[in-house]
Parts: sequence; structure tokens; C-alpha cells
Amino acid sequence: MSKQSNSNKLAFFLGAAAISLSSLFAHTALAEEALEDYSETDRHKAIVMCMTVEYVQFHQEYPAEQDVMDLCNQRFQQLTQDIPYAEYKNWVLDTPYSPYPAPETSAILEQYNRIMLGLDSQFPMIN
Repeated sequence: MSKQSNSNKLAFFLGAAAISLSSLFAHTALAEEALEDYSETDRHKAIVMCMTVEYVQFHQEYPAEQDVMDLCNQRFQQLTQDIPYAEYKNWVLDTPYSPYPAPETSAILEQYNRIMLGLDSQFPMIN
């Protein structure tokens, strides 16, 4: 009787392990698939920065006639097209802070700020 109960326990353990491994692989695949694009948190941070700058620069004395949310959403869409998430993740999110960042990190951050702050659309930049 003990051999049969041990084999039942082993079968249960192997079945449970197989189910947990398959769910782990499915979860990992979904997590990797979800990280292929900008997250909602990235979107919110970019839009909040954009809206803050727009209101501070142009609407301190007089209220805005139109909400700048649409403008900031358009800028974020441009950002997702111009800076692939893989590059942003590699050179900005996964790179530790440094007072002397790599040229790739600096270039991506400069492009990110130009897009989200609307610097290219307001006045030509002289390099």
C-alpha cells in the first residue's frame, strides 16, 4: 500500500510541476510580449511632462483655450514611431545613471525631450 501511495504522490507532484512550469512559460512569454512596446506608465510620464511644460510656458497668465492633452498624445505617438522601445529600454531604462552617459543614451534622451517638449515645432534649434 505504501508503494501505491508513493506512486500516487509522485504522479500528483509531477502533474503539479508540469502545470506550474507550463503556466510559468506562458506568463514569461506574455511578459516578454508586453514589454515590446512602451507601457502605460511610460505614456503617462511622457504626457504629464509634456502637459506641464506646455501649461507653464504658454498658459500661466491666460488659461488655455484648448486642452493640450491631444497635442501631448500626438507627440507620444511620434515618440513611439521615432524611438523604438527596444532602443529606449536598452539605452535609457536598463542603463544605470551616470553623470557622463554614453553618447547613445544622450542622443536618445535629447530626441525624447525634443519630441515631448515640442522643441522642434516651436523654433528651429541651432546645433
